[in-house]
Amino acid sequence: MSKVAVVTGSAGGLGKGIAERLCKDGYRVVLHDINESMLNKTVSEFKEKNFPVIDVKGDVSKREDQFNLVKGGVNTFGRLDVFVNIAGIDAVSPLLDITEEQLDKLFKIIVNGVVFGTQAAA
Repeated sequence: MSKVAVVTGSAGGLGKGIAERLCKDGYRVVLHDINESMLNKTVSEFKEKNFPVIDVKGDVSKREDQFNLVKGGVNTFGRLDVFVNIAGIDAVSPLLDITEEQLDKLFKIIVNGVVFGTQAAA
């Protein structure tokens, strides 16, 4: 039985690359992103390559969404072996110009995403 991986932020960029590598290595992969249109495009692209994937739309900064992500993967594939929490954003402002709102958003996505993803996967 092949292993199952969840990859957050996998509609594009680094997350998509990691998900594709895992599929090529024989994993069944749960693709996850907040951007539904990009996620749908990536799912279609992966299915054209006959990669065994499903998608779960969600926001990594929300605990409920992370638990829903893991539940979706386990319900479909029966297990979870790997959780790659790669979703993230960056601040494109000089450090001295970063606002409180930007910092709060960064923190929620990066820190909450890792904590909630780890809790859900455990």
